[in-house]
Amino acid sequence: MKKNQVVSLSILLSLFFLVQSIKGQVKIGIYTGYSLSSFEAQDGSSDMLPIGFQAYYSLENAGVANFNFGLDFNYSVVPFSFEMTTNSGTVLFTRKQKQLYMGALIKIKFLNASLFNPYVRLGMGLYSGGHSLEYPDAIKQEAQQKQVSLPAELDISSGFGFNFGAGLDYKLTETTGIFTEFVYHINSREINESPLNVFQGLNLQKSSLGFNNWAILVGFQAGFKF
Repeated sequence: MKKNQVVSLSILLSLFFLVQSIKGQVKIGIYTGYSLSSFEAQDGSSDMLPIGFQAYYSLENAGVANFNFGLDFNYSVVPFSFEMTTNSGTVLFTRKQKQLYMGALIKIKFLNASLFNPYVRLGMGLYSGGHSLEYPDAIKQEAQQKQVSLPAELDISSGFGFNFGAGLDYKLTETTGIFTEFVYHINSREINESPLNVFQGLNLQKSSLGFNNWAILVGFQAGFKF
């Protein structure tokens, strides 16, 4: 997972500095918001609190001021949370799923000279993040009696995915503003093992599941001309 993250970050930074050779306006934004899961084969949904950072260029000097290219990073400060239960309702464990995203970002704006500026956004990058497991005391005691070691994490690999959405800028000054976005994330990752093996003797094969989710974001941005 760490190798994929390093490679992805290197590629993204290289592209970002390549575009820097074109004079224009650099915009830096920070944001937070609310996210809700839409995971494959997962009963119910869970919310998540993301924080993020955007850095992108407005390609004014190239005659395409409405086209913006850059980077997008976000991380789940409060992770997705799911309870795994038996048919009788007994909680076996709670899975805390974090999401770390780093990727390329494109924004296509429609009213660049206006106070309000609607746009569409597209992104592609690497999705990763740990999956920790928390067990109730009764399960811990049962495992101790059976001399079974409970896994602390679920082994899920990182994976590439993409996202799309729409947003709206509001200009506060010539160089600062606030923005809001709706983003839908589509990504699939490999699951290598399941802690249910401990209780039910399952022998699950490596499989890929979708970890799609959507988010509503609000943020502040500042621009710098070069």
